[in-house]
Amino acid sequence: MSIKRLIHVALATALLGAFGTANAATITTFSATIDGAQANAGMGTGSIGTGSATMMLDRDTNIFSWSISWQDLSGPPTAAHFHGAAAPGTNAGVQVGFDHTSNPSVGSATLTSEQITDLRAGLWYINIHTGENTGGEIRGQVTVIDSDIATFSSTIDGGQANAGMGTGSIGTGNATMTLDLNTNLFFWSISWQDLSGPPAAAHFHGAAAPGTNAGVQVGFDQTSNPSVGSATLTSEQITDLLAGLWYINIHTDENAGGEIRGQVTEIDSDGDGIGNSADLDDDGDGVPDDQDDFPLGRFDDARPLDFAFIFIEALARAGITSGCGSNNYCPDDSVTRAQMAVFLERGMRGSAYSPPAATGNTFLDVGAGNFAASFIEQLFLDGITAGCGGNNYCPNATVTRDQMAVFLLRAKHGSSYTPPQATGIFDDVPLGSFAVAWIEQLAVEGITAGCGGGNYCPEAPVNRDQMAVLLVRTFGL
Repeated sequence: MSIKRLIHVALATALLGAFGTANAATITTFSATIDGAQANAGMGTGSIGTGSATMMLDRDTNIFSWSISWQDLSGPPTAAHFHGAAAPGTNAGVQVGFDHTSNPSVGSATLTSEQITDLRAGLWYINIHTGENTGGEIRGQVTVIDSDIATFSSTIDGGQANAGMGTGSIGTGNATMTLDLNTNLFFWSISWQDLSGPPAAAHFHGAAAPGTNAGVQVGFDQTSNPSVGSATLTSEQITDLLAGLWYINIHTDENAGGEIRGQVTEIDSDGDGIGNSADLDDDGDGVPDDQDDFPLGRFDDARPLDFAFIFIEALARAGITSGCGSNNYCPDDSVTRAQMAVFLERGMRGSAYSPPAATGNTFLDVGAGNFAASFIEQLFLDGITAGCGGNNYCPNATVTRDQMAVFLLRAKHGSSYTPPQATGIFDDVPLGSFAVAWIEQLAVEGITAGCGGGNYCPEAPVNRDQMAVLLVRTFGL
């Protein structure tokens, strides 16, 4: 996969080590190029000062960490902040301050959900102030890094040591590594604990498969924990590293051949057997990485190997959903009848559709100010629903799989649609059952295959992950 931007991967790797072991699938990295031309709301300051920044957001914890450096300012910085929400050329208030007395400035902060949304949308910028330019001498917009630098991980323990025979050590460790395929620079952050004594030496070895030994390729500092460093690799070393033929070995006096060891493996987000550096579609959603705004998936709780992932991504790309908040989709939550109204109307009319204001006169249990009231009333006007009986809609009730069949086919074919007569294709939906003809037609059109074992599970609730599949198939999203 091509490298789209040279980034400060050394700092990014250091941040991974400095702020704990993170799940690579939920890490977003950012960069900023800082200069005088962007300052003063894009009017510039004439400063020759410049700077650069690498940042990382752990979406599991909402911890945002950074390493920021600068040079050639008119004088010492007097203040430094992240600002937002603001597009390039516009100003906004301070979101997070950082230490302007240390260069580089390394720090972290826990962000709110709103801050994370703005940050990931590219609406934060770095501003470094001086006495001569109190409004900010140099500035840089913070943007998501979209390059596919190879990322590796390793779990280190005594069981893998001694060519897989083990050492009996209770020591463990972990490592995060990155390889810049444009410059051949390899960076690492490695930590360990509970060894029999201080490390006597520590190396990357290769080329060797698990359970076999090989010579030293690169050594790293065993006196610092975590050990953070870098090296420039040869083409042959890179080939072996990407093939999974390197391992980490940490030696002690008691285990001179290595007390704990861990194979180095490239992260493969979608589990297709192709590491992210060579995979043209890291998350396997059918959209090439260079065209995908979220090449590792946009929701923290809907990951590439999850059921319905590609359908959830398609639903979001079509603008039918933005999730359930805080960068989540809530795939296991049941769909309510109110939510279903929004899904259907947007599926029929497009993501930009906004129905007329609700009157509150259609259903007794749906007031004009209730959630999705306008969508519910429009669904009634479109003939897709008549409610749940007694002039009610039951907006908070869970949609069941039999109700869903009627909803989807009327939304797809129109309110006057009547499906063909049922023949009894599902064991748990006999002839005469509620919605049997609709359920069978949904299967005939390839929208559902049932719930397994020749059944449809008509009374089971519809979850949000299932709904993503059904909506994408119904409307061809």
